Amino acid sequence: MTHSHTQITYRSFKKSTKSKPTPFTLKSGVNKGNRRIWIEGSRLKDAGMLRGTILYRSMLDNKMVLSTNPADGRKHKIAGTSDRPILDLCGKWVTEFIGKYPNFTATVTSDTITIVPSK
Repeated sequence: MTHSHTQITYRSFKKSTKSKPTPFTLKSGVNKGNRRIWIEGSRLKDAGMLRGTILYRSMLDNKMVLSTNPADGRKHKIAGTSDRPILDLCGKWVTEFIGKYPNFTATVTSDTITIVPSK
């Protein structure tokens, strides 16, 4: 009996603990001659970043942090649909941010998206 109780407790514990967000790397695109950062679907939805979510951008060293906490900085909004949220960032400022790197690495949590240019 003790063994069964231990397994149930462990399974309950395993399901209730949050896993650490896993960074992922995507290729940066191009739109009208400028670089583009595009993140969509389950990567946003699973973290609770849904259509209509307002994000506030700050640049720290060589990384971009988009936060749901109101702050000074440019505002961005998650677009798309309820089933397929989309974060689409493009323009001259993205070209300058990405620089010579072909990719970017992003980490999405329930209140932030952190983006870093990568090889």
